[in-house]
Amino acid sequence: MAPIAPLLLSAASVSASCRASAAGAYSADVRLSRASGVFCFSEVQVFEGEACAPDEALWSVRLHCSETRRLVVTDDARLVSLLNTRASRRDWEIVRVISFENVRVEVRSLHLEDLPGLPAASRRPGLELHVSELRVLEEPPLAFPVATLYGLAQPSGSRPARAAPEGRLQGPPAARR
Repeated sequence: MAPIAPLLLSAASVSASCRASAAGAYSADVRLSRASGVFCFSEVQVFEGEACAPDEALWSVRLHCSETRRLVVTDDARLVSLLNTRASRRDWEIVRVISFENVRVEVRSLHLEDLPGLPAASRRPGLELHVSELRVLEEPPLAFPVATLYGLAQPSGSRPARAAPEGRLQGPPAARR
């Protein structure tokens, strides 16, 4: 039997993925975390501007890879993650909203039952996350601007924020006030 070789990550597999918000006010850079081993984690860094420029880094957070597969950054520097494209139960978490608030990363959960206007008879509606909206694939289809999801979601926890590589930990302009 051949020995098991350690997992080697190529430069392409750990390369960054810069994603800009709809209006380009903020961007997020997603990279495979060095802490990944048995479990998969990504480092997500939020920047001012659409180019993920290192000198514009605001804050960062480590997320499980399942939270970064369908991830967008909003025009108010929040991260919105679609956790699943279908929900069998209305009380299951479908979206996670992650934001920088008062030197902490705040996590809010959105459940299918939190979405206004969704018919009670909806069994397993399809869900799509686009840079500007969450779409519920029902008849008739529903769309929720990503900026409104923060207000619909319920607080589910917070943790200390991590400083950007340059040591800056200031958050988006709204959080600095």
